[in-house]
Amino acid sequence: MKEDQIAVKEIVRQYLIEHGYDGLYADGYGCGCDLKRLMHCAFNPRNCRPGYKTGDPSGQFLYLIGSEKEAK
Repeated sequence: MKEDQIAVKEIVRQYLIEHGYDGLYADGYGCGCDLKRLMHCAFNPRNCRPGYKTGDPSGQFLYLIGSEKEAK
């Protein structure tokens, strides 16, 4: 990975942490990533938005990332 790509990931990661987000999601694309695996795919991140982890009602995934915080 190029040095400038790593820098962008770290800038995004720090922003997400500082603002209480859990990762990124792309609404309508069915994908999301948490802080541990941030931007791990080849998908264009310009469609990604900050989001929060929630449970997966279908039980297919450990969690989902979306726009709403899960009520605790």
